[in-house]
Parts: sequence; C-alpha cells; structure tokens
Amino acid sequence: MNGFISANTTWNLVGSPYIVNGNALLSNGNTLTIEPGVIVKFDNDKALQIDGKLIAVGTPLNRIIFTSNQAVPSAGDWGKIHFPDLCEDAVLDAQGNYLSGSIMKYCDVRYGGGLGFGEIHIEASTPYFSECRITQSSSSGFYSGTGDFSIDSSLISDCQDYGIYYLSYSLTSHDIFFRNDSILNNINGGIFLGSGGGSDPYYFRINKCTFLNNLNDGAISAPNYSHRNLLIEENHFESNENAITGTGFEKTSISCNHFIANTENVINLSNYSSSGSISHNIFNANSGTLSMIQIQNTQATLFIGRTYITDNVLTNNSYASCCLRYHPRMDNDQLIQIMNNNFENNNTPKIISIDNSNAPPGTYDFIKMKYNSFSNPLAQYELHNNIPYGSSNMTVDSNYWGTTVTAHIDSVIYDYFDFANQSVVYYQPILNSPIEANTNCIPFGSNVNENRNRLVLSSAFPNPFPESTTIRFAIGLQDATFMLFNSLGQNVKTENYKLVTEIHFSRKNLPDGIYFYSVIEQNGLMSSGKLIIR
Repeated sequence: MNGFISANTTWNLVGSPYIVNGNALLSNGNTLTIEPGVIVKFDNDKALQIDGKLIAVGTPLNRIIFTSNQAVPSAGDWGKIHFPDLCEDAVLDAQGNYLSGSIMKYCDVRYGGGLGFGEIHIEASTPYFSECRITQSSSSGFYSGTGDFSIDSSLISDCQDYGIYYLSYSLTSHDIFFRNDSILNNINGGIFLGSGGGSDPYYFRINKCTFLNNLNDGAISAPNYSHRNLLIEENHFESNENAITGTGFEKTSISCNHFIANTENVINLSNYSSSGSISHNIFNANSGTLSMIQIQNTQATLFIGRTYITDNVLTNNSYASCCLRYHPRMDNDQLIQIMNNNFENNNTPKIISIDNSNAPPGTYDFIKMKYNSFSNPLAQYELHNNIPYGSSNMTVDSNYWGTTVTAHIDSVIYDYFDFANQSVVYYQPILNSPIEANTNCIPFGSNVNENRNRLVLSSAFPNPFPESTTIRFAIGLQDATFMLFNSLGQNVKTENYKLVTEIHFSRKNLPDGIYFYSVIEQNGLMSSGKLIIR
C-alpha cells in the first residue's frame, strides 16, 4: 500500500493486514474507512497522511491496530499518521461529543514516531480520538503544531518524548477536551503545552484523567506565556516527577485533584497573573528538594487579580524548603487568599513562606489568610514571613495553630520578633479548634474508579526488594502483557500472563535501580507502577 488514495476507500477485515510499504496519502475530498479488527502495518519510516476524512472506528473486542511491520517490533520502526490542515476536521457539540469528521476510536497505535513528529502528527487540524491506545513511540505519542484536537478515554503511555506535545494551540472557536485519559510512563512528560492563548467563552479542559510515572517535565508542563482559560479538574496525579508547572497562567482552575507521591514541584506557577484557584485538592505523600506549591508574581505588568487557595488538604508531604511558597510583587495590589486549608504532619522547615520579589514601603493588601489549621510537629515554622520591615505587615487572624497557647504560636511564626529586618505578623484572634477543609467535590479515589476500564490498581510487596517481589492486582488479569522499563525508558523485560491475580517477579540479572512497569490487557484494562531493586 503506497501512493495516492484518490477515491472513497474501505479497508476491511478480509484484506487485513494492510502493509504500508511506501508513504500513502488520502486525497482531499475522499474518505478512508477502516473496519473493526483491521491491522495496518508500516515499513521503516513510512507514513499515512490524511488530506481527506478518516473513519477508523473499531469495537472494544475488535480494535483497529496500526503497528510495525518488523518481526520483532520496537519503538520508532515506522513514521506517523499525519493529519494536516487539509483533513476534514471533527465536529463536536458543546459537551464535547463527536458529531462528524475525522475520527479514530478503539484504535491501537504503537512502535511509531520514527520521523520525530510523534506517532500521531496533527497540523492545523482537529481530528477526534476516543478509546485509543497510543504507546511505544520513539518520540511523542501525539505531536501537534497548531491543532486544537480532543482526546477522550484513551491511553497514552511509554513514549520516549512526551505523551502529548502541543507546539501551540488557540481557543478561538471551541473548547479542547482531554477527558478520562490515562497518561503514563512518558520519559519527558505527560502533556506539554507550548504557546497558547484563550478567548472567552472557550476553555482547555483536562478532566478526570490519570497521570502516573511521567518523568522530567512531569504530568503537565506549560513553560511559555499566554496560557488562559485552563481547567485542570478531577484528575489523579501519582508518582510523577513534577505535576503541574506553568508560566503566565490566567483564569485557571486547579481543583478537585489528587496529588499522591509525586516528586519535586507539585504545582509551580511563575509570573502567575493572580486570576485563578487552587481548591478542593488532596496533597499526600509528595516529596522534593524545593517547595511543593510555588507561586511567583514577579512582573509589574501582570493583571491585578485574585488567587484563591481554598479547601485543600495537605498531609504527610516532605520537602526541603516548604509546603507553600508565595512570592508576590507588592506594588499592584495582587492578592492571594489562603483559606479553609488543613496542613497536617508535613515534614518541611516551613509550611507557608511569603517571600517578596518587590516590597516597596507602604501598605498593600496582598494576603488574606483565615480559617486554616496547622499541625506540623516536624516543621520549624508554620508561617515564615520574609517581607522586609517598612513594607506591608501581615494580618493572619482566625487560624488554628495546634493550640491556643500564644508562646507556641509565637515560636512557629517567623517575623519581626525573630529578625528585626522583617515585617510584623498579627495573628489574633485565634481559633480554639481545627477546621475541616471541604474536599467533597469528589470522593477520594473516585476518578480512578471511573477510569477502571483503563486503569487497574496494583501494589508490589516487598518494595524495595533485593531478589523478588509479588505484584497484586485489584482485578484479575485475563490476557495481559507485562513490560518493565529502566529509568532511561528502555524496555528490559516483556512477558505475557493469563488468568492471574498476581505476578511473582524475580530480578534475575537486573542491576539495582528504579524501574517502572506497565501491564496492558487485550480488553483495554491496564496498570502501572514503580519497582525498586535494592
């Protein structure tokens, strides 16, 4: 199969497998329909370009497979499926439901990415993806130049670059939806958002997704300016190296998420425009060398606005600096509101640290901090005020500090009375008992259960281990592939298992180190985790 596809064409099960032995191009105005159960194999570096409309819709039991034509496949064997600006865009309704246009559903795409633009390359187009598995790419799973596409209920895993890479995006005509996706084990990160903008009433919605074991840039990275109208809500972030990092966010909601056992920064927002919320989240057992949550406002040109950090539970986190660091610019009346949060049993020198970037003389309304509970015996300071004397003082009344004894409260607040070059913290009146943060927007773990048709919980014991361990699964495996990757993302072990509820794993000749495993079922169930051999 190669050359132009210049008429409406159907690839059916009778003709399967289809071998793409030269680059193939679907001409504009034509439709390529691929039926359930069809297998499409690609020779080295070969690609399929869609200038027309692609209808590739399988079923849960008869998925469409795009894969390598090598006898022993490996990442990067073939090129990509390319959707340029000539392809017929998908049309979605206001709720993100597919209506028409190019679609891939119940499709598996693996062992591609050899041309460096991902297994799926999207350029100025908006195809729709649902219930797909995009895995084992030598580059990214999805690479998008300027496409504003949506992904629903899909697995994007084990890519050697990013799971999803957006060079740029815009929100000028419709919402972008990432919903119920599992984004796992990607070497450079889960989702990378390059330059992006937004205009009301449109939003970039990342909702009810699971992020596990994404390294380097972590789960979601947005390092450039002009990110507006981002909703990161009801997701599960676990064991990522960084969770959310961004620059120049505006009108952003990071709410109702669970951040569990991530390393380094969980949320790091720089040049943040003070127009958004971090609310109703659970932060538990995260650790790192700096701060768990860091917000920096350093530019005088940023919009005046409000940041709301409310109704979060932060427990059992361990950081070398602090749990929450706020770095305001204090000459334009930006305000942060820290209210109704529980800080408990965190192991860090400072729970909240306020560090100025620009603190001119005068009084600026830059913080409102009430109705929080602090109980952190391993912390030196519950509140560390680094605003210089002569600038704004801080009033943080109506908080609970683990006791009503003022001598204890004085000892856990760092201010003028500890170092005369700092401003004063006023904390009276104080609460007599702790408050309870409201995280009832979603019960803990429910989004993982909703993803259970994609994600199966698993645990290994012992872990770390010297010779062997047992991996147990919450749901029995029917016909699954177990893959083990080292810290460089190299596949060092692959085995198949049928009708088991646990896997007995022996290190054999593997060296000490950190490893990540993925278990993928034929019916779409999957699991992922970390093993430490020591």
